[in-house]
Amino acid sequence: WTPALVEYTRNDNNENGGSSDYHDVSFGVIFSTFMICTMMGSRLNMILLERCQLQAERVTIFVLGLAAACLAVMGGNHKKNSTAWLPYTAMNGFELCVGMYYPLMGILKGRLVPERHRAAIYNLFRIPLNAIVLVALLND
Repeated sequence: WTPALVEYTRNDNNENGGSSDYHDVSFGVIFSTFMICTMMGSRLNMILLERCQLQAERVTIFVLGLAAACLAVMGGNHKKNSTAWLPYTAMNGFELCVGMYYPLMGILKGRLVPERHRAAIYNLFRIPLNAIVLVALLND
């Protein structure tokens, strides 16, 4: 996300006769808004599931679709003279989806994976993941 926002800031400053580098982007504010959006996503998830009585499966479909749309906006081919607000808003939307994703996956895994087999199943999934990491590290 840093190179994208720096590029948009550079475009904004070039229009105004200035130049841009990493010092012109407020990383603290950006990171703070990402964390706020993640917390808001977690809270919104709780509101949708408890107060609105929506099914976790339907909310998950919505969250994944919204995350895909946000990624499409971030990766889209924007005009050279466009400002940083559109990709920045999409990045915040993606972080909102991240905040909703983890509680939803916890709920769905709790429903789908039986308690008595949960540890064994999770360990079976860790074996290929560790093998992939090992192969990647040994190839360097």
